[in-house]
Amino acid sequence: MSPVQLFVGVPLALFGLALIAFAVMNARRASAAAAWPSVPGTILVSRLTSGEVSSGDDSSTTRYDVKLEYEYAVDGQTHRGKRLAFGSVGSTDRAAVERHLTRYPEGAKVEVFYDPRDPKAAVLEKRASGQNLMAIVMGVVVIATGVAVTLFLGG
Repeated sequence: MSPVQLFVGVPLALFGLALIAFAVMNARRASAAAAWPSVPGTILVSRLTSGEVSSGDDSSTTRYDVKLEYEYAVDGQTHRGKRLAFGSVGSTDRAAVERHLTRYPEGAKVEVFYDPRDPKAAVLEKRASGQNLMAIVMGVVVIATGVAVTLFLGG
């Protein structure tokens, strides 16, 4: 196996597999959460965060994300959660992220779904984020690229 195959093709394929595994894991968590009970909660923190991310061509773009924190109680024990959905809801589209925030303003009363086996694990939306599908598509493309490099650039 050539160095290109070993140090480029194989890692690309493995990275693609990791992307897909991450998305599948989030989908399974969302599926399991469908049966979780709920309790009332209160939004404590609801704000937009942002940061610069590299675009790969010596430029960068701004990525926006939701920062939520909510409080809820299970069997008299108070807990705090931060998860909106399973997977990231961040985006370079500020308006899309702001739409999440309008549903969860500070002080709002919300329904919190929690894992009855581990009440510290909670979520506001029992779904996998839309970015899980993107992770699967990207994973397939990266795997295909890694396989192509391994098969055709063997030197």
